[in-house]
Amino acid sequence: MASDKLKIPSDPKPDDLSPWSSEANQTLTEIGRLLSSLEKGVWNGHYGKSTFGDFVAGNYSEFEEDGTIVFRGNAVVFNDLQFPISNAKVPAANAPTWQTFTTNTNEYGFGIDDFIDSQANETPHGWLQGTIGHVHLHITTKAANATGSDRFAKFTVWIAFADTGEAWQETSFTAELTIPDGTAALEQFNLDMGDLTLAGFVEESEIRARPKRIAATGGTEYSGEIFITQVGIHMEHDTVGSRTENVK
Repeated sequence: MASDKLKIPSDPKPDDLSPWSSEANQTLTEIGRLLSSLEKGVWNGHYGKSTFGDFVAGNYSEFEEDGTIVFRGNAVVFNDLQFPISNAKVPAANAPTWQTFTTNTNEYGFGIDDFIDSQANETPHGWLQGTIGHVHLHITTKAANATGSDRFAKFTVWIAFADTGEAWQETSFTAELTIPDGTAALEQFNLDMGDLTLAGFVEESEIRARPKRIAATGGTEYSGEIFITQVGIHMEHDTVGSRTENVK
């Protein structure tokens, strides 16, 4: 549209304003889209806060007055609290064997009744306080399973944990891994062990782990040693950290 057609005459007639009708319609359309977005909660500003996402359904990210971002509902994310095995403490008896893993790396191989003690780790400052931790093992086969049938390896993980100012306590989880026929050597598995209840706990709580291989019960035992490379706990995060060192 030429620019001279958008000039309002000094004594306008109805026909003279017709070019403005399409401009007005376009503006109203954009306003309608914005209002629709607000209704769905795509963006919502209120009381110094801004939210992005489905505000009506409760799934959104919120920027608070000080600029802090908080995740609500389905916007909450997961991250891992990790307990590496290669630097863990071996016992005097029933210790796993430090052996060749890949060509140029080593790892601990676990036979029946072997166990190891991990370091203590702190719950992350971005953790959604009080929510459960999903305990799991990362396990890798040492040798291929070419037996013609499934093989099994079973594990228990003891978890010791304590809130700040509270006494340590302990719980355990047991699960069995099915290793299908045809599994290759050095194939990595993730074994869900169970959910750790942390109701009432806050950031800077401490957690440590002891994984142990025990006798299989679901079928024929996987022959030889098997690698445990990590104990992990998946934890929900509703912030990227805490506001201060000690306050969420």
